[in-house]
Amino acid sequence: MDPKVSGNVTRFQEEIRYYVHRLRQLETIPAVALRVIELAGDNQSNRNDMTRLIQSDSSLAARLLKVANSAWLGFPGKIVSLDRAVTVLGFDMVRNIALSILISHLYLKESSSGALPLGELWHHSLACAVAGEEMARRRGSQQSGPAFVAGLLHDLGKVILKGWNREIYDRLVRTAQERGIPLHQAETQVLGIDHAAVGGMLLEDWGFPADLVEAVGDHHGEDAEAGTPGLAALVRCANSFCQHKRFGYSGHSRPDLPFNRVLEKASLTPGQAKDVAVEVIRRFDEVAALFTNEPSTPELYLAAVARANQELAEMYQKLLE
Repeated sequence: MDPKVSGNVTRFQEEIRYYVHRLRQLETIPAVALRVIELAGDNQSNRNDMTRLIQSDSSLAARLLKVANSAWLGFPGKIVSLDRAVTVLGFDMVRNIALSILISHLYLKESSSGALPLGELWHHSLACAVAGEEMARRRGSQQSGPAFVAGLLHDLGKVILKGWNREIYDRLVRTAQERGIPLHQAETQVLGIDHAAVGGMLLEDWGFPADLVEAVGDHHGEDAEAGTPGLAALVRCANSFCQHKRFGYSGHSRPDLPFNRVLEKASLTPGQAKDVAVEVIRRFDEVAALFTNEPSTPELYLAAVARANQELAEMYQKLLE
């Protein structure tokens, strides 16, 4: 590698690591949601501490109650108090919800411009959450809940990298698209680190469980061995599935896995894969509404059709050249 290029890579790596470690100090991070994440990882904290903290942010409190009463969790009876919600959900789930709300804020506060509009990336992440959960459920796995959270957070590193340097990252996305190479490969070549590792770094820095850190940090890693896939492999399958179905947009020119490999790894028949896609579209509004105020199932479907048409037009144009 050219010494100048190597020097840039080292500098970029150092800048990114520094940016990740100081993220909690940025004014754009909702303070109470961040404090909830920290408190959930504190062995000295208790339910009363957590309830008082959440009560100090009416928006977070409303979201938490909404999730606790959602069909997704399926708890019997209506949960009307925060204290009961914290008890029923448990600290791990409360922390996951707080992080999801915090991340949705980071996605949606950005403009829709640039090579990778974060609104479309958020839609892709929501679709991955539902697809991963559904794949795990159909296998009879106990990982459906973790698969949902990991799917929702798997591309967190892209948001971080765009926040670190929008100009460089947009250029990277365009370069990957023009060269037809995976985005994570282009990231590693230029930055010395990819978005998966960056997302895993943040989760580890904030004290999240090792399986979630690994699932996010290694979702572009090599295929898991045969048998029941681990959480990282489930996320990889869901990610590729949603890319094939064009649910949202994640900046990749092509999926990690060919579609037949997704079916094989997720133990799905073509008919079951169609059912998973239908479930993603059916539940998209419900899941989006848990974290934001912008449900948009028609937009998800129409954007998928539009992207497919765009790709067909580009292929046709290449044939004419």
